[in-house]
Amino acid sequence: MKQEDINSELMPSVLKRVMKNYPTISKEETNKERDDSRNIEFQKQKDSAEDIRVAKSKIRKKNRKPSSHCLLCEKTIDEIGGKRVVAQKTLGTYISATYRGGGDPDFPDLSIKIDDARYILFCGKKGMWTDELIEKVKEIYFNNEHPWFCQKCAGKTCHICGEILNNPIGSDVIYDDGCISHVAVLCYNPGCVNESCENHKYVRFGKV
Repeated sequence: MKQEDINSELMPSVLKRVMKNYPTISKEETNKERDDSRNIEFQKQKDSAEDIRVAKSKIRKKNRKPSSHCLLCEKTIDEIGGKRVVAQKTLGTYISATYRGGGDPDFPDLSIKIDDARYILFCGKKGMWTDELIEKVKEIYFNNEHPWFCQKCAGKTCHICGEILNNPIGSDVIYDDGCISHVAVLCYNPGCVNESCENHKYVRFGKV
Protein backbone atom coordinates (compact mmCIF):
# COMPACT_ATOMS: atom_id res chain seq x y z
CA MET A 1 0.00 0.00 0.00
CA LYS A 2 1.29 3.42 -0.89
CA GLN A 3 2.09 6.01 1.78
CA GLU A 4 -0.55 8.37 0.39
CA ASP A 5 -3.26 5.73 0.88
CA ILE A 6 -2.17 5.05 4.47
CA ASN A 7 -2.34 8.75 5.26
CA SER A 8 -5.81 9.00 3.73
CA GLU A 9 -7.11 6.14 5.90
CA LEU A 10 -5.55 7.47 9.12
CA MET A 11 -6.72 11.05 8.67
CA PRO A 12 -10.42 10.58 9.65
CA SER A 13 -9.53 8.75 12.86
CA VAL A 14 -6.96 11.38 13.76
CA LEU A 15 -9.46 14.15 13.18
CA LYS A 16 -12.01 12.42 15.39
CA ARG A 17 -9.54 12.19 18.27
CA VAL A 18 -8.59 15.85 17.85
CA MET A 19 -12.20 17.02 17.74
CA LYS A 20 -13.00 15.20 20.99
CA ASN A 21 -10.68 17.60 22.76
CA TYR A 22 -12.73 20.65 21.60
CA PRO A 23 -16.29 21.50 22.69
CA THR A 24 -18.91 21.46 20.00
CA ILE A 25 -20.53 24.86 19.35
CA SER A 26 -24.10 24.61 18.13
CA LYS A 27 -25.79 27.06 15.81
CA GLU A 28 -28.05 28.17 18.65
CA GLU A 29 -25.07 28.99 20.84
CA THR A 30 -23.45 30.98 18.02
CA ASN A 31 -26.65 32.99 17.52
CA LYS A 32 -26.91 33.60 21.25
CA GLU A 33 -23.34 34.90 21.43
CA ARG A 34 -24.04 37.21 18.50
CA ASP A 35 -27.22 38.50 20.16
CA ASP A 36 -25.41 39.01 23.46
CA SER A 37 -22.72 40.98 21.67
CA ARG A 38 -25.33 43.17 19.99
CA ASN A 39 -27.11 43.75 23.31
CA ILE A 40 -23.87 44.79 24.97
CA GLU A 41 -23.09 47.21 22.14
CA PHE A 42 -26.62 48.63 22.27
CA GLN A 43 -26.34 49.12 26.03
CA LYS A 44 -23.02 50.93 25.56
CA GLN A 45 -24.63 53.27 23.03
CA LYS A 46 -27.58 53.80 25.36
CA ASP A 47 -25.29 54.57 28.30
CA SER A 48 -23.26 56.94 26.13
CA ALA A 49 -26.41 58.78 25.03
CA GLU A 50 -27.52 59.02 28.65
CA ASP A 51 -24.13 60.41 29.68
CA ILE A 52 -24.41 63.07 26.97
CA ARG A 53 -27.95 63.94 28.08
CA VAL A 54 -26.86 64.30 31.71
CA ALA A 55 -23.86 66.42 30.70
CA LYS A 56 -26.05 68.74 28.62
CA SER A 57 -28.50 68.98 31.51
CA LYS A 58 -25.71 70.04 33.85
CA ILE A 59 -24.53 72.65 31.36
CA ARG A 60 -28.06 74.04 31.04
CA LYS A 61 -28.32 74.31 34.82
CA LYS A 62 -25.33 76.63 34.79
CA ASN A 63 -27.16 79.14 32.56
CA ARG A 64 -28.01 82.29 34.47
CA LYS A 65 -31.40 83.64 33.51
CA PRO A 66 -31.62 87.35 32.73
CA SER A 67 -32.40 89.76 35.55
CA SER A 68 -35.80 91.40 35.56
CA HIS A 69 -34.79 94.81 34.17
CA CYS A 70 -32.13 96.74 32.27
CA LEU A 71 -29.13 97.51 34.43
CA LEU A 72 -29.05 101.20 33.47
CA CYS A 73 -32.60 102.44 32.79
CA GLU A 74 -34.27 99.76 34.95
CA LYS A 75 -37.00 99.09 32.38
CA THR A 76 -38.23 95.59 31.60
CA ILE A 77 -37.86 94.08 28.15
CA ASP A 78 -41.65 94.26 27.72
CA GLU A 79 -41.58 97.98 28.39
CA ILE A 80 -38.83 98.86 25.94
CA GLY A 81 -38.85 95.97 23.44
CA GLY A 82 -35.97 94.60 21.41
CA LYS A 83 -33.42 92.15 22.78
CA ARG A 84 -31.38 91.98 25.97
CA VAL A 85 -27.72 92.83 25.32
CA VAL A 86 -25.20 91.29 27.71
CA ALA A 87 -21.93 92.10 25.97
CA GLN A 88 -20.36 94.12 23.21
CA LYS A 89 -16.76 94.95 22.37
CA THR A 90 -16.68 97.80 24.88
CA LEU A 91 -19.66 97.08 27.14
CA GLY A 92 -20.68 94.20 29.36
CA THR A 93 -20.07 92.18 32.50
CA TYR A 94 -19.18 88.54 33.00
CA ILE A 95 -17.64 86.09 35.43
CA SER A 96 -13.96 85.35 34.87
CA ALA A 97 -11.25 83.30 36.55
CA THR A 98 -8.65 85.80 35.31
CA TYR A 99 -8.06 89.28 36.65
CA ARG A 100 -8.09 92.02 34.03
CA GLY A 101 -7.58 95.73 34.44
CA GLY A 102 -6.69 98.78 32.39
CA GLY A 103 -6.33 98.37 28.65
CA ASP A 104 -8.04 101.03 26.56
CA PRO A 105 -7.89 104.25 28.62
CA ASP A 106 -11.31 105.31 27.32
CA PHE A 107 -12.87 101.89 27.98
CA PRO A 108 -10.78 100.38 30.80
CA ASP A 109 -11.41 96.89 32.18
CA LEU A 110 -12.29 96.59 35.84
CA SER A 111 -12.21 93.37 37.91
CA ILE A 112 -13.95 92.90 41.26
CA LYS A 113 -13.08 89.77 43.24
CA ILE A 114 -16.12 87.81 44.46
CA ASP A 115 -14.46 84.68 45.86
CA ASP A 116 -11.10 82.91 45.96
CA ALA A 117 -11.24 81.88 42.29
CA ARG A 118 -13.51 84.29 40.42
CA TYR A 119 -13.89 87.92 39.42
CA ILE A 120 -16.66 89.98 37.92
CA LEU A 121 -15.19 91.72 34.90
CA PHE A 122 -16.70 95.09 33.96
CA CYS A 123 -16.27 96.56 30.48
CA GLY A 124 -17.49 100.04 29.64
CA LYS A 125 -16.79 103.70 29.15
CA LYS A 126 -14.46 105.24 31.69
CA GLY A 127 -16.33 106.39 34.79
CA MET A 128 -19.60 104.54 34.07
CA TRP A 129 -19.09 101.89 36.74
CA THR A 130 -20.06 103.72 39.91
CA ASP A 131 -20.00 101.99 43.29
CA GLU A 132 -23.80 101.80 43.23
CA LEU A 133 -23.85 100.17 39.81
CA ILE A 134 -21.13 97.70 40.79
CA GLU A 135 -23.17 96.65 43.83
CA LYS A 136 -26.22 96.12 41.60
CA VAL A 137 -24.20 93.84 39.30
CA LYS A 138 -22.83 91.85 42.24
CA GLU A 139 -26.32 91.39 43.67
CA ILE A 140 -27.63 90.15 40.31
CA TYR A 141 -24.84 87.59 39.98
CA PHE A 142 -25.27 86.45 43.59
CA ASN A 143 -28.95 85.83 42.76
CA ASN A 144 -27.74 83.49 39.96
CA GLU A 145 -28.99 85.89 37.28
CA HIS A 146 -27.26 87.73 34.46
CA PRO A 147 -27.30 91.54 34.10
CA TRP A 148 -28.21 92.99 30.73
CA PHE A 149 -28.70 96.27 28.86
CA CYS A 150 -31.65 97.26 26.71
CA GLN A 151 -30.82 98.20 23.13
CA LYS A 152 -31.25 101.92 23.82
CA CYS A 153 -28.79 101.87 26.72
CA ALA A 154 -26.44 99.69 24.65
CA GLY A 155 -26.58 102.14 21.72
CA LYS A 156 -28.21 99.72 19.29
CA THR A 157 -30.65 102.26 17.89
CA CYS A 158 -31.54 103.81 14.55
CA HIS A 159 -29.23 106.61 13.44
CA ILE A 160 -32.23 108.49 12.04
CA CYS A 161 -35.09 108.22 14.54
CA GLY A 162 -33.40 106.78 17.63
CA GLU A 163 -35.71 103.77 17.94
CA ILE A 164 -34.28 100.29 18.49
CA LEU A 165 -32.87 98.27 15.61
CA ASN A 166 -34.45 95.02 14.53
CA ASN A 167 -31.20 93.22 15.42
CA PRO A 168 -28.49 94.51 17.79
CA ILE A 169 -25.62 93.57 15.48
CA GLY A 170 -22.22 93.06 17.09
CA SER A 171 -23.79 92.09 20.42
CA ASP A 172 -24.26 89.04 22.61
CA VAL A 173 -27.91 88.70 23.57
CA ILE A 174 -29.53 86.65 26.32
CA TYR A 175 -32.90 84.89 26.07
CA ASP A 176 -35.49 83.99 28.71
CA ASP A 177 -33.92 80.57 29.36
CA GLY A 178 -30.45 82.02 29.90
CA CYS A 179 -29.00 80.95 26.56
CA ILE A 180 -26.68 83.52 24.99
CA SER A 181 -26.01 83.96 21.28
CA HIS A 182 -24.03 86.41 19.18
CA VAL A 183 -25.61 88.67 16.59
CA ALA A 184 -22.90 88.89 13.96
CA VAL A 185 -21.99 91.98 11.98
CA LEU A 186 -22.70 90.91 8.41
CA CYS A 187 -22.37 94.28 6.66
CA TYR A 188 -26.09 94.86 6.29
CA ASN A 189 -28.57 97.39 7.64
CA PRO A 190 -30.99 95.61 10.01
CA GLY A 191 -33.42 98.52 9.90
CA CYS A 192 -35.45 99.80 12.84
CA VAL A 193 -38.85 99.07 14.36
CA ASN A 194 -40.30 102.55 13.74
CA GLU A 195 -42.82 102.21 10.91
CA SER A 196 -42.79 105.95 10.20
CA CYS A 197 -38.99 106.03 9.77
CA GLU A 198 -37.38 105.71 6.36
CA ASN A 199 -34.98 103.17 7.92
CA HIS A 200 -37.83 100.88 8.96
CA LYS A 201 -37.71 97.28 7.81
CA TYR A 202 -40.49 94.78 8.25
CA VAL A 203 -39.48 91.67 10.17
CA ARG A 204 -41.12 88.35 9.32
CA PHE A 205 -40.45 85.09 11.15
CA GLY A 206 -37.55 86.68 13.01
CA LYS A 207 -35.72 87.69 9.82
CA VAL A 208 -35.20 91.15 8.35
